[in-house]
Amino acid sequence: HPHPHPHPHPHPHPHPHPNPNPNPNQVIDACAAPGKKTAHLAALMHNQGTVLAYDRDAARACAMAALLRRLGATSVTATAQDFGHVPAGTSGAVRILLDPSCSGSGTTFSKADPAELAAFVANQTSLLRHALSFRRVVRVVYSTCSVHAEENEAVVAAALAAAPRWRLATALPAWPRRGLPHVGLSEEDSARCIRCCPRRDLCLGFFVACFERRGAWEQREAV
Repeated sequence: HPHPHPHPHPHPHPHPHPNPNPNPNQVIDACAAPGKKTAHLAALMHNQGTVLAYDRDAARACAMAALLRRLGATSVTATAQDFGHVPAGTSGAVRILLDPSCSGSGTTFSKADPAELAAFVANQTSLLRHALSFRRVVRVVYSTCSVHAEENEAVVAAALAAAPRWRLATALPAWPRRGLPHVGLSEEDSARCIRCCPRRDLCLGFFVACFERRGAWEQREAV
């Protein structure tokens, strides 16, 4: 149940419900802190329904909960927990936003060591596969602020290979810059992803892919 206000301190543990029914008004923000995307989700949902916001760092989760409270995002429940440990069968959420830790190579403030790239990729791949295992979920948006194909198209290709019940939907069809060709991705699937290029688009570098469950009970919508 949604709380009347985001708690100034995040929940230490979620409250699982076995075999929940699909809830079209429930969304998961899997790696939510600092909370700006979480607040945007709440606004897109007109501050109704429930946004379940997870972050594994307790201090960041606490700061996020305080920010959401100040913004009046009353539909958000913040939880200090690693999304990778959230049981896939205990949520009725039908959509997940997964914006995991990355190298930040698309930003001007990235301080990531290139040697850490493999660790980022392993975590991203694990979290994406976990998101795709949620039984009620019909749409998962995967995004990074990285320009490295290893964290973007390669992670998407690996996830698709491991999850045959999922396919890519076209993210932001009007955006001109699409994903890069990559081993394991068809030309059509690469084109279903988007990229933002700092040099060409005069913004930070981003990547977005939208996964859609095959035969999903809901009608396809624009991302």
